[in-house]
Parts: sequence; structure tokens; C-alpha cells
Amino acid sequence: MKCGFCGFLSSSQEALLRHHRLRHRRGSHWPCIYSDCVCTFKTPGALKSHLTRSHCRTVRRQVTSSFFCELCEFKETCTERTFFTHLGHHLKNQHTVHCPFLRCEFKTNNLKTFSSHRSRKHKNAKDIRTCLRVHSENETCAIDTHIVDQPIDDFVEVEASESGSSNNGGEEYVEAETLEHKIASLFLCMQSVLHVSKSALQKIVEEFNDILHFSKVHSLQKIKEVFTKHSIEIDDCVVKEINDSIFQTNPLILTTEAKGALSTNHRRNLYFKQHFPVIEPTEYTYSTTHKNTFVYVSIIQVLENLLGRSDFLDKLVFIKVDKPGQYRSFQDGVYFKENKLFGVQETSISIGLYIDDFEVCNPLGTSRKIHKITAVYWVVLNLPTKFRSSLPLIQLAALGKSVDIKLFGYDAFLYPLIKDIQSLERDGVFVEVLDTFVKGTVFCVCADNLGAHSLAGFHESFNVEKFCRFCCLSRDQIATVEARDFQLRTVQQHNIFVEELESSDKQSVNGVKRACVLSKHLSYFHPITGFPPDILPDFFEGVIPVELYVHFYGTQYVKGMIVSAGQCSGLPHFYKILNIVVNFEKVSFVSRKLSSWFIEHYRSYQVTDSGTDIEILDPEALNDYHPLAAYPVAGKLMVTPRTCLLH
Repeated sequence: MKCGFCGFLSSSQEALLRHHRLRHRRGSHWPCIYSDCVCTFKTPGALKSHLTRSHCRTVRRQVTSSFFCELCEFKETCTERTFFTHLGHHLKNQHTVHCPFLRCEFKTNNLKTFSSHRSRKHKNAKDIRTCLRVHSENETCAIDTHIVDQPIDDFVEVEASESGSSNNGGEEYVEAETLEHKIASLFLCMQSVLHVSKSALQKIVEEFNDILHFSKVHSLQKIKEVFTKHSIEIDDCVVKEINDSIFQTNPLILTTEAKGALSTNHRRNLYFKQHFPVIEPTEYTYSTTHKNTFVYVSIIQVLENLLGRSDFLDKLVFIKVDKPGQYRSFQDGVYFKENKLFGVQETSISIGLYIDDFEVCNPLGTSRKIHKITAVYWVVLNLPTKFRSSLPLIQLAALGKSVDIKLFGYDAFLYPLIKDIQSLERDGVFVEVLDTFVKGTVFCVCADNLGAHSLAGFHESFNVEKFCRFCCLSRDQIATVEARDFQLRTVQQHNIFVEELESSDKQSVNGVKRACVLSKHLSYFHPITGFPPDILPDFFEGVIPVELYVHFYGTQYVKGMIVSAGQCSGLPHFYKILNIVVNFEKVSFVSRKLSSWFIEHYRSYQVTDSGTDIEILDPEALNDYHPLAAYPVAGKLMVTPRTCLLH
């Protein structure tokens, strides 16, 4: 079997799979290890199932024996399964069957009981007393479909210069440095991906090292047993030397023992910095006179690292086929096509920023708003939609206290980020595979309405006259003007508002309080085209609560509800809604009147079906727009009007 990515050859599928995990494991997908197979899988388990199902064939040589039955004249040479199927026919006919296994006195005439007894007592047993002679003992074997017609020796002979493997049973020779790097990669994954704390990881490292050292006694005993088995006499000191040599080559012991490269948190951090593309955050101060700080992770450095990986670069889409009449992504929109960078250069990086505040303490306690943090994240928008929300591809840019940002402003907080984006717009990032510099810029900033207005320079309060960042309509006009007649803000119009604001003493002009920090310093970003609407908060904080109020507070009813309409001698009548009819936008209830009488100590009405004719009720005839809930009390169906609850 040959690796689909290099010249490594092996006669073992497991060895080939281990080679792939060690040498070619990149990204979140698992391609098939065979060079002539194009299948790709999301999990290693799915890949193994595919290998078993599609690249192996099972040859089963059945074991046949001479069996006889104690209840009839059955005596045949057959498989064990066929014999027990024959016994099953007797059990179905309620015949008492004696268990056929040696030294078992169990008897039954029930098939399920017999099957349960065989599963519990004789699961792997082969000694059947009614078996006369075994004719074959061949077992099932799995043969790879790629090597059925080829001798195994052809695959073991591998040129070292081509594959790097050794003639060692098909197993690949892996350098000690590679194994050490593999262990370090596991520890780094535990810290950064699985969120294992540094103290917990240190405890795991120490315990593993102790366990491995305790196992030296067992390995020494095993080595002696092997020599004894092969009748080899050897001194105990030589056996001990062999055992010590084996343990001295164990990479897990070497890296985790005292003074090992991964033995302490400090040593692991040094190893990570030297052997992994670790990009550490940089701490900045807002000013020389204040100690307030924030941290920033360089976008340029992270981008250079990502674009240097083939698995990431292969996912990027630079040139998109435009199909008229179809809107499949933001790249089909007018704002993207009219951008002076993206609309001109086909190979360019589109960056999407996300900014939001979060609490690191209990938001309902005494620490509310004291420790609120503002975070800025970013993602490469050239990735297909299914990858943009993947957590490993969402990068952190900056973290700072919200109170400090309000005090010093976004200019100071976003200063290093803006410098990196300016460099990306001016010089770009060199991509070795493309052999060119790729430029890019921020295309959009995603945030909730408050965060978007704050960063874009609009009013943060939504109780002002002109609170919308998409149009210039006032609160009164929004309530009266049709949505199709809304005039959206334009780039030229916004620039005029900012110029008027800067040349006068006005606090705001048509909802604009200040110029956007990003548009002041970036060449290809503008707040009118760069802040898309945040749909979910608009729905869950605006539209949906109103709709729920309309649905549940009297304007929409369902079948089976009980309502109150009319009265007799001061006592209300009750009706059960059978159907709801809407005729020319007029709602009517098809209802059946219920018999009722007031029970004083419950302060409720007992209702029963009177069997009277059906009546049509209008909403205006109801005594109360709130429907009533019927509930049983001592076998009686009761309803309690709201007037009884309020008095």
C-alpha cells in the first residue's frame, strides 16, 4: 500500500494510517490514505469505517464439524451455526433440549432461555460434546483489495530515500525529535483547544512520569520471561541494561522527567515558542501618564502564518464567478463590487471584524459592569460560509476594559490594529505559494446596534430624533412612511455630515456624532457600507416580543379556549371556542355555551357542557379579552375570571 501524499509504502493498513496522522495530518478533514481514492471524512472513525468497507475484503473459511442430535436422527458435517439452528427448531416445538456443551447440565424447552444461557455461559466456548470431529480450523482474515494479487515482500522493500520508512515489518522509522514534537503538540492541544489548565497539565505530566518509572519492574520481568521462553541464559545485569536502554529511548519519559524539555510549565512554554508558530499578545498602554492597558494580537503575523499553510490557503476563494440574478454571498452585493480594492484586485483578502462586550463576573451581582471586557475578533471572509463560523478560524485581535475604551476612545484602543490594516492595504502579505504579495482590508464590522453606533460615530441612544444608521428618517417619519420609501444614507451624504460636524460646534448632524475611527485611517472602509445590520437582536429584542404580545394577550385565540361573554343577573356566561372564522378581516368565534354556577369558597365557576346550540361571538361581545384557563378541582371543571383574582 502506498501513501497518497508521499512515497511511503507499507504492507499494513494501520501503519499507513499512523504514518498519515504523523506526517500529513492537517486541517479538520481526513482524506483517504490511498492515492487512487478521493473520499474525505470529518472524523478518523469515519475514515477507518471507509477503509474497512471499501479497501478491505473479508475471506471467511468456515469451520465444519460432524455434529449429531440427541433428539432425532440428525447427523451431518456442517458448521456450528447450522447445528444450533437445528436445535432451535426443536425448541420452537417445545422439545426439551440438553445443553450440548461439555460439563453443562442445563436443560430447557424455551428458545429465548436457551439463547440467553448460551450467551452468558458459553459465549466463546468450543467444546461441544455432540461434536465428533473438526474438519477445518481456518479463521477469518482481512485482505486489502490493493494487494490481493501482489506478494507481501514487494511492499516491504522500500527505498529509504523515497519514503523514509524502514524494512521493519512495514512500520515507519520516526525520529526522536519528531516524537518529542508530537508529545509537545499534544500538550499544546490540551492547553489551547481542550482548555486544560496549566496546573492540571503539570499534574498529568508528573503522574505519567511516575507511572512509567514504576512499570520498569514489569518490563524487566517480561524481558526475563522472553529469554527463558527461548532458552537463552543471560546475566541479570545484562537484562537490566537492556531494560534501561529501552526506557532511555521512551520519548514520554525523556521529555517529562526532571530537566526534560516538557517537564515543567516554563520548559513547555520555551519549547512552544521555539518549535510552534506561537504569536503572543502584546500589551499596550493608552498613554504615558496612565497605567491602563490593553492587549493586541498582530493580525499581520497571524495572517502570514495562516497563508503559509496549504490546508488554509486551499480553502480561500479569491475569484468568484458572478451569476446575474443570484445573490449567494456578500461578494455578490453592490458594496463589495464597488470597493476600490476588492472590485479591482481579484486576489485580495477580505477581513471581517466583530466587536462586542462581555462580563467576566456575575452580571447580576455587585461586580456588574466593573469588569466588562471589550473584545475584537476577526475572520477571513474569503473562506466559504461553512468555515467562517468554525472556532479555530475565528481569531482574537484585541482585549480591553470597556471603561478604559470609553475614557480613552477607540482611536487609542484600535491603534495597533489600524496600523496592521494600513500595512496590509499598502504592502500586503507575501504568499509563497502564489509568489506574490496579497493586499487586503476590512470589509465589514459586525456588532450589535449599540456597539456599531459607538464605533461608527452615530448616536448610541435610540431615544433621539434620528437614531437609525441606515436612513435619515426621524422617529415620527418611521412610523408613517412606508418601508419601500425609506431613503438610505449614502457615502457622499455621510461625508457632508462629518464635514459639517467638524466645521461647527454642533453636537450631532442627522444622527452623526463623530467620524468613524476606521474610515479616518483606512483607505477602503466606510461606515455606511461597512456596518451591516445585526438581524438576531433586531428580531429577538424588537419584532418577536411584539408578535408574542399580540399572540398571547387577547388578539389571537385557538380552539378549545374558554371565554366569557354576556351576563345574567350579574353572573357571566361562559363559552368554549370550537372554531375561529375570519370573514373580510372580521374575526368571529364559533362557540358553544357552557352551563355554570358560582362556588363561593372556591371563588370560581364550575362549568359543564350544556349541549345547547352553537353561537357566533364577536370579540367586542367578550367581557374580558383574556381567555380563561379551565382546571379540575375534585372532579369538577373550574374557571376563575380575572375579577375574582383581583378582589
